[in-house]
Amino acid sequence: MISKEAKNAAVVFKAICDAIEERNWKYETNLDTLSAYVFLNTEDLPLNLSFSVNMKQEIVEVLSLLPFEFRPEKRVEGAIACSFVTLMLRQGAFVTDYDSGSTWFRLAASYRDMVVTKDFIGWLLTIAAVCVDHYNDKLYMVDRGELSVSDFMKLF
Repeated sequence: MISKEAKNAAVVFKAICDAIEERNWKYETNLDTLSAYVFLNTEDLPLNLSFSVNMKQEIVEVLSLLPFEFRPEKRVEGAIACSFVTLMLRQGAFVTDYDSGSTWFRLAASYRDMVVTKDFIGWLLTIAAVCVDHYNDKLYMVDRGELSVSDFMKLF
């Protein structure tokens, strides 16, 4: 017999796939992990989003690994810039691994005790895509030395 949690997770995963397809985005799925991977070309840097359903915690998690790593000499500035952006966001966060210089955008939402619709998932898709697309090139400019942290902060 299939558990209530497994049924709910399947409904959420279907809503994720439906919302992605509605936008005509290219994606791949992993049914074993209830994950969908979106690949978008934007005007500047490519955008990759990973959507996963965590059945145990009843959350949808969205991750996007930015397509660059902060160079060692720019990691402190990168961490400050990411923290500044995260302070301004209502949803989601930019997280930097100081040792590797890798940076992710992370967004999570609980679906516990709610009816998940394609519109709700679409809202998550939009927030993630817009946040990453809006900030990734500016964070890259901090890494390249094209923007100081002070100038980065003045942009917002």
